[in-house]
Amino acid sequence: MPDYSRRAFTQSMMALAAMAASPVPLAAGGPNALRNGATPFRIALASWSFHMPLWRGQMKAADLARRAATMEVDALEWSAKTFRDLRGGRELMYQVPPAAFFEQLRRTCDSEGVRNRVLSVGGPYYLSTADKTVLRKALDFYRQYVEPARQLGCDILRAELYCDLPDGPGREEEAKKRAMEGLHALLDATSDSGLTINVENHHGISSRPEWLADLVRSMNHPRLGLTADINNFRTDLNMPYDADPDQLPRYEDRYSGLETLLPLANWMSAKTYAFDQTGYEISINYPRIVRLMRDSGYSGYMAVEYEGAGEPEEGVRQSVAMLRKLQRHFG
Repeated sequence: MPDYSRRAFTQSMMALAAMAASPVPLAAGGPNALRNGATPFRIALASWSFHMPLWRGQMKAADLARRAATMEVDALEWSAKTFRDLRGGRELMYQVPPAAFFEQLRRTCDSEGVRNRVLSVGGPYYLSTADKTVLRKALDFYRQYVEPARQLGCDILRAELYCDLPDGPGREEEAKKRAMEGLHALLDATSDSGLTINVENHHGISSRPEWLADLVRSMNHPRLGLTADINNFRTDLNMPYDADPDQLPRYEDRYSGLETLLPLANWMSAKTYAFDQTGYEISINYPRIVRLMRDSGYSGYMAVEYEGAGEPEEGVRQSVAMLRKLQRHFG
């Protein structure tokens, strides 16, 4: 949620004005090269930014690598739901393309100098459940994306940690127990893949930062990672497919949530929606977020996930440009 307090707004505007008034020149070596030779974070591009053009058949997955290359972005996060256009039906969203598709996509990415880092797999399946049949369906769904992730050369396979347990006393503890069971089963089932299995704050109980951080620490598994999403702190939905238009949303605070999650994160999803005249996101205090990243020790990728109005191409380019400014300022 946006930080709407008067004090936070004033501080944010003062920080942005100072940054705009004192630009830091780029060093030789491209937009990621800073004066001290290091970056506070790196920039990736998430395919979800272009999900509507991909679903409509207006662009193909291979086009994403070319767009990233033109922006000098060297890493991609793929959402499995964006591999196919959906003119043949929305059920295609959950069907894995053939191996030849991933082989060709990998060749295109390699030729453009873009590395595939993450394959995010999301569907209407529960990993935190007491129903063994439901868990088996979830495990079968995620396992089918292991080989595609390896073909693409990804490091991370991201699963959604949805929970179908009823509300009531003891739900948090029971949800943690069942989530650990589901994640251990998924980690065991993918033990030969070499992939890190990531979870994310992504609706429902997983968007409660303290709960998610406690889960990851309790698992203490070398192949379990965490993606910190800048805007996924809505807690009233068990999963996005269960949205009730008459239900008022409930949110955790974005900034305290990120402060909790970032020390455990190995990837970040950088949501963007709209920009002001200085080129900064109007609803999210990105300078504050980068300070939180710096304080936590996080220096990995921020994957641009534009979800605003208009053509995604422009929104993505504005997002990348903003992150470049932040790199230069905090580098």
